[in-house]
Amino acid sequence: MTRAVVIALLAAACTLAQNDEYILKAMKDEMQRSKGLRLPGLDAPYYTEYTISDADMVTISATWGALLGETHSPLRVQSVKVRVGDYNFDNGNYVYSEAFGGARYDSEELPLETNYLGLRQILWLATDRAFKTAEEGIARKRSALKNVNLPDSLPDFSKAQPVQALLPAPRKTVDEAAWKKRTVDLSAIFASYPVVQTSDVEFQSVQSVNYFVNSEGAEVRTPDNIGVPHQGPVASLRVGAGSRRGLGAGRRDPGSVGHKRAAAGCGVEAPGNSGGRNSDGARQSAAGIRLQRARAF
Repeated sequence: MTRAVVIALLAAACTLAQNDEYILKAMKDEMQRSKGLRLPGLDAPYYTEYTISDADMVTISATWGALLGETHSPLRVQSVKVRVGDYNFDNGNYVYSEAFGGARYDSEELPLETNYLGLRQILWLATDRAFKTAEEGIARKRSALKNVNLPDSLPDFSKAQPVQALLPAPRKTVDEAAWKKRTVDLSAIFASYPVVQTSDVEFQSVQSVNYFVNSEGAEVRTPDNIGVPHQGPVASLRVGAGSRRGLGAGRRDPGSVGHKRAAAGCGVEAPGNSGGRNSDGARQSAAGIRLQRARAF
């Protein structure tokens, strides 16, 4: 391994650690500020939770040996929930609990750059909206229950011991150039079979980390690839083809080859299903070649 590669890997590791630090710090600091939310004469919040999903997706598609599309889509989204009242009676468990009549100024998407103040700004706006939504919800709920006799009075929410679980969530680089070539090469196989009228091959890799913080003290970080060897990206290779027999209706046979990691230079680890029924021997042969080549990567 060259010195430049080592330096690049160390820099990437430092960046990921810094991202985690800023994301969790912004969530916890804004959570602490939100505990002081009050509106005169209205119920105070007793529970708040923040969730941030930080995802990175690569999609490559091809047909007849030609590239259809290639996208690399990082995405961060947030979700904020506020409960007002208390554990016995709050704004939840009501059909209009999430209905909000005011203007919404917060964005579900977060900045891709890990900016501490930027993260807190959006979480602050989202908390304000969720708090006002909760106040409207509990008012509607009380009004709806005035003429209703409830035989049993169950708590609206349950207390739970706060969990501290910051699981490792490493990010690995997907060799996009290698997978583009493989996807295009696989799609070219169907060109050798005139009976196949339509075909497509799609590779997709997803790496995602979920962050969760609540006012009870829970702090959780979980990657989507828990249980995957080497904690590589969760990826899939989807292959589809269609043909027509005589003047009959068209038939399509989608298939997929699943694998558990798609890091640089690695291939398909675990084959998935090869799809449904084949319309003829030529298509069956094409599917067989397709799977053999996929396993050979």
